[in-house]
Amino acid sequence: MNYVCRGGVVIPQEYRAAENTTTADSGAVIPTSIMNEIITKLESYGSIYAKVRKINVQGGVSIPIADLKPTAHWIAEEKSSDDQKASAKTSVTFNYYGLECKISQSILANVVTLKMFTDLFVPMATEAMVKAIEIAIFNGTGEGQPLGVTKDSRVTTVVTLTQEEYESWNGWHKVKGKMKKAYRNGSFVMNQSTFDTGIDGMEDKNGQPIGRTNYGVNGEETYRFMGKNVETVEDDVLPSWDDANEGDVIAVFMSFSDYVINTNMEMQVVKWTDHDNNKIKNKCLMVVDGKVADANGIILVKKGVRQV
Repeated sequence: MNYVCRGGVVIPQEYRAAENTTTADSGAVIPTSIMNEIITKLESYGSIYAKVRKINVQGGVSIPIADLKPTAHWIAEEKSSDDQKASAKTSVTFNYYGLECKISQSILANVVTLKMFTDLFVPMATEAMVKAIEIAIFNGTGEGQPLGVTKDSRVTTVVTLTQEEYESWNGWHKVKGKMKKAYRNGSFVMNQSTFDTGIDGMEDKNGQPIGRTNYGVNGEETYRFMGKNVETVEDDVLPSWDDANEGDVIAVFMSFSDYVINTNMEMQVVKWTDHDNNKIKNKCLMVVDGKVADANGIILVKKGVRQV
């Protein structure tokens, strides 16, 4: 057409050069089945992540606490309950925080089939993302990541245990004494080493263990202490008593439903080739935020100094 319109003028060379679009020029979206498998593993991989509340609301919207955790009221036949005006004054806002996991492979690697890729990418991406979320649930700063339980200024109930109190049954009753009646269905969260040495190793005056470790018919351990379930975590979530500094949080008592994770779970999983570095790159991206919905039942247990 240009040749006709230009009256016989030859088409410039750059317009006649042959072009070929290859898979290297456009991202190859990984099938939805892999994304769904990652989501499923997120639900079951981390014991903490699996138990916190999950919602799907638009980021940036301020949500009254009453909407996240309402209270039921008795009503008369012709009169409905009053609006919960007081609680509606307190609200939380979920933001847009991106969480990315990127894995790179050599282009010469022998992982070329979809099944082989899935077997490697799904567990690695899941472990990395769950680890990041669970660390943020307790230690997140709220800047570019969720706001953690130990960093939330609304969590004001704090119990400090000395070395002697930490090692004694009576000492831990300082924590139990702070448990409000309406919030006693919570669980302890502590470092694995803290439970093994301080709780499971605690004995009464007759040498009998106080913290019970029950072994079910499936052979798995079930941790309980003071009638409450115990969830153990790694060092990067909560430090052990031995490694903690004075004033560090070494345990948390909470109901997991009082912490809310907000995400639409619409992960974008992409695969592309970086020919400059001879790498095949795979990326999993999700948008997630988390905050405490009800701080009234959360207790932070901190390490104190040894009595002299």
